[in-house]
Amino acid sequence: MDENRKGQIAIMVLKDILREKGVRLAPDFRREMGNKAKAIGIPMDELMEFFEPIILELVNETFAKSKNQVALEESWDNIVQKIKELRS
Repeated sequence: MDENRKGQIAIMVLKDILREKGVRLAPDFRREMGNKAKAIGIPMDELMEFFEPIILELVNETFAKSKNQVALEESWDNIVQKIKELRS
């Protein structure tokens, strides 16, 4: 297995762990990341650059609308529109 594939697998495992345990974006998050970067021997800006797209992806997954939610909203919008039309 090459290093690229190992990196892909590591990211998939990390995302799965973060999905299960969640991401705590407390006020001391930046300090915790700085401590982690120091502990593993990489610059903090590299660690933040690595984590930012992962965290954004997980946030987007969390707040993404399911097809059913979208269909319900569209149905509701249609009902509201029909009521407006009936009133006029």
